[in-house]
Amino acid sequence: MEIAGGNVREMGTKCQPISRIWLDAERKIASFHPLADTEQNHFCCYSREQFMIYTFALVENGFRFM
Repeated sequence: MEIAGGNVREMGTKCQPISRIWLDAERKIASFHPLADTEQNHFCCYSREQFMIYTFALVENGFRFM
């Protein structure tokens, strides 16, 4: 599924903790889940603005957050 705002670019080299956004496209539900300790627990950094644009785009496309 292509969501507007999902095509973000890396904005720097600082790393920060992240959560995954899981999408249920059939029921249009999105939810945040922290990465497990066994998984990579950071990414090199997308801006907070781009993250917010992506989450707002999900809402505009009818997704609800749990």
